[in-house]
Amino acid sequence: MSVLNGEIVKITIAPYRGSTTLEADVKMLVEGQEVRRRWKSPHTSRTASERWAREKAKAFLTGRATKEKEPAPNFGEFAARYVEDHVRASRLQPSTAAHMQVSLNYHLIPMFGTLRVDQLTDAHVLAVKKLNLAAGTINKILQLMGQVLRDAQAKKLVASVPTIKGLRASHGRHAFYTPEDYGRLVHAAASNPQALVLVLLAGDAGMRIGEIVALEWSRVDLKANKVHVECSEWNGHIGPPKSGKPRSVPMTPRLRAALQALKPSGARVLTRSENRYGSEGEPITRVVARVWLAAAHRRAEVKAHGPHTLRHTFCSHLAMAGVPVTAIRDLAGHSSVAITQGYMHLAPAAMMGAIDLLANLHGAASATSPLEKTRRSKPARKKT
Repeated sequence: MSVLNGEIVKITIAPYRGSTTLEADVKMLVEGQEVRRRWKSPHTSRTASERWAREKAKAFLTGRATKEKEPAPNFGEFAARYVEDHVRASRLQPSTAAHMQVSLNYHLIPMFGTLRVDQLTDAHVLAVKKLNLAAGTINKILQLMGQVLRDAQAKKLVASVPTIKGLRASHGRHAFYTPEDYGRLVHAAASNPQALVLVLLAGDAGMRIGEIVALEWSRVDLKANKVHVECSEWNGHIGPPKSGKPRSVPMTPRLRAALQALKPSGARVLTRSENRYGSEGEPITRVVARVWLAAAHRRAEVKAHGPHTLRHTFCSHLAMAGVPVTAIRDLAGHSSVAITQGYMHLAPAAMMGAIDLLANLHGAASATSPLEKTRRSKPARKKT
């Protein structure tokens, strides 16, 4: 059944500018506003012209209703298309695209997938904020939700979007190994030469697990004593590092020795030995890396952590040693100093060193301070 977006108020039939042709002057009310249209009638009879004008006015109002009240698409369908188009157009890292898919498929679509994009309100934003998830995870979900709704607004599918503000994420301090625990882990990993290289690439060179899995011998420069970090792996896909920028990290003596002790069996540095999980020389996966690391934890009898904790350990130990924040940023491949600042609370020695430098700077002046000058300039009292 056709829906009229308004009503016909009045139809007047009169000759068109004094001719024998009849004209229909139609007044309509649309959303409280008067709309007026004039049409030349194909009929010579006033009655037929009025009937014709009424049908034409209904068609006009029905057309407006169809155009203006066409339902907006479901959030789930629209969001899925947005993510697919956005990933392709922005050439996002596979890991970033995967995180977007998780936010979409595991949270947004189950919660709001059947709603139209124009039905989402502040209450739905609040529902996301109440999820029993870490603040950082919730903020990623909210970020994607906002991107989708703003795209819908740009396409004129919604008039406005709800206010979306992320939660204040608690800046918890990164977990890392103490120098003693890290030393035990390195010693325990030495029973497997490849596991040892894995631990040292993360803990002595600060490489991410994807960067370690993707590392090829061609990027290990023993002459220059550097590892060139230019690629990262995610679900079998090879792309640039997370920050998008390649970097070179000097090797510690033990990392260099561990790499020299490995016998290359493929293009990649870390490869499988022949077993039921794969053939010899095949690149390892993140799962294999975690298995090696778990075995080293058991032998070292230290609390088990994921591979990224070794990267945190690298940054934390550099901060504890007083290395400048910009140097840590460049070695770790952080996208900004703000990320590196999360480790700088571990640099009390560097802070004390800065104060010592200030004290030394002022030391020469302290001997000739105003107070000292006053004391020296006072004449000695005469004994009576």
